[in-house]
Amino acid sequence: MVSPGLFSQPLNDVCIEAELVQFGDGLVATVAGSTAEGATQDPETGECGGSNAPGVWFRLAGDGRRLRAETCASTYDTRLSLFEGACGELICVDSNDDFCGLQSMVEWSAMEGVDYLVLVHGFSSSAGDFTLLFTSQGIPEPGDDDGDGVFDEDDNCPAFPNPDQLDVDGDGVGDACSDPNVIEQDLDGDGIPDAEDNCAAVPNGFQEDLDGDGLGDACDSDDGTCAECWAGELICGKPMDGNFPLSGCNRISGQNLDLYSLVVAGGDVVINLSGSFDTFLELYDENCELVAQDDDGGDGLNSMISRNLPAGTYFVGTSSFGAGQSGSISLTADCVSGISNFCVDCEARELNPGETQDGLLGSSGCRTQLFDQALEIFSLVVEEEFEGSLSVVSADFNPSLSFYNDFCDLVSLNSNCSNPEFGACLNVNLGPGTYTVGVAAEDRVSTGSFRLVVSDAWDFKDFSRGDADANGRADISDAVQILNFLFQGAERPSCLETVDVNNDARVNLTDGIYLLSWLFGEGEALAPPGPPGQASGCGPDPDAPGSPGDLGCDEYSGCD
Repeated sequence: MVSPGLFSQPLNDVCIEAELVQFGDGLVATVAGSTAEGATQDPETGECGGSNAPGVWFRLAGDGRRLRAETCASTYDTRLSLFEGACGELICVDSNDDFCGLQSMVEWSAMEGVDYLVLVHGFSSSAGDFTLLFTSQGIPEPGDDDGDGVFDEDDNCPAFPNPDQLDVDGDGVGDACSDPNVIEQDLDGDGIPDAEDNCAAVPNGFQEDLDGDGLGDACDSDDGTCAECWAGELICGKPMDGNFPLSGCNRISGQNLDLYSLVVAGGDVVINLSGSFDTFLELYDENCELVAQDDDGGDGLNSMISRNLPAGTYFVGTSSFGAGQSGSISLTADCVSGISNFCVDCEARELNPGETQDGLLGSSGCRTQLFDQALEIFSLVVEEEFEGSLSVVSADFNPSLSFYNDFCDLVSLNSNCSNPEFGACLNVNLGPGTYTVGVAAEDRVSTGSFRLVVSDAWDFKDFSRGDADANGRADISDAVQILNFLFQGAERPSCLETVDVNNDARVNLTDGIYLLSWLFGEGEALAPPGPPGQASGCGPDPDAPGSPGDLGCDEYSGCD
């Protein structure tokens, strides 16, 4: 039996083992628990807010009172489903997903003699720690709207049951109505009183309102995709741990996408996304236009975006490289405002296409303020269109190579290279202009000599489209490998171009279907080069290096 107070999660994973909730003298009961530890998905939910999320069950006996169950103090995207009847023959009474931010609330008149069942679960497949608050308004009498036994004319908080009438600060307003954590005063718990909050149902402490219509972006569907896919706020310097996905939105290539608003004062911003899966990170401006994206710029399969941003509101998009992936994430934004612009303040050596420059890391004294890291910079002057590669090698340290546009925004960052002769390399496709190239140490502390090479000859790697396992054949095993990569967490193909069989610059379910259709004689031919032994066979990628269609090919042995 659950009585008033804070308790550990009971073993109530299935409907028939629902824990009984009883109210104390204060007409409230609070339960704390988790759906992430041992709970399973509940098939009983049916059409009453059904989801793939695990859940736990609670039971209340109706006695004619008005009851409320809410999870507003919980830490993940919850869902509440309310039933009456016996397990196995449940009748849906109500269901709610997002009432107070990403948390939930159901309220109903509980008929005397009727048992009610409350299921705490999550949106989509979300799971995590929850705090479930039950509130009974008692049996209302005329003149006592909240049913707490104190008539409205004498009640210092007539909207919320408070039979004790506590008023610690003596301002005449009961603590139940003046406490900023109470739902009636600060519904979404973002620190902004409801009377002043431009979106009282969703936490939005910065009160963003891009279109100036008085309705916060978090509640305004007219503010575009970024508002529709909004999952919360990211604050500079404050790490955020959570679950993915939450919003139900998708990238154009099919992967789930959650957006977090980020307010910056202007300056260098480094955003890191790590997760229990292969992450993908995006950055949008205040108009929801894509500014930057990254797959594996962080450690391992994690993602990182580093930009110098003007002051304003941005949206950080958390996603996965493959479709159908989910799990826990950690998201951080390190922001340094008012810093110097090293592209201007540091002395840069001129660099031209086709040249080789020897350098000594740490000799110029130039350092990036964000990481206090030694950096040698070069000014790459391009007079005509240039397609080529930047490569750096060092016997003294593991190098990293960074490339900046004419606004000193970081465009590309690399600390590895498929060519074993170099420690880091980047392929570039540039129009006329002046660009900045930076050489640093991957561990951010080493120094020493290095050689930087700007080559106008592409090192094309031959491959055959459709040969995902690089064995020199395109067959059903390749289609299976594509599907396992997308949906089963299989290892990423070493030559990603081989699995983009229709060459649409995306790897998704369509590629697997396209390959199967071709294999069984009903579909169109695979995009060149390939397939192995047919059409063009082995060959280089027809897409321009650095273009959206250039997905990369690190290793491929099928043409050997």
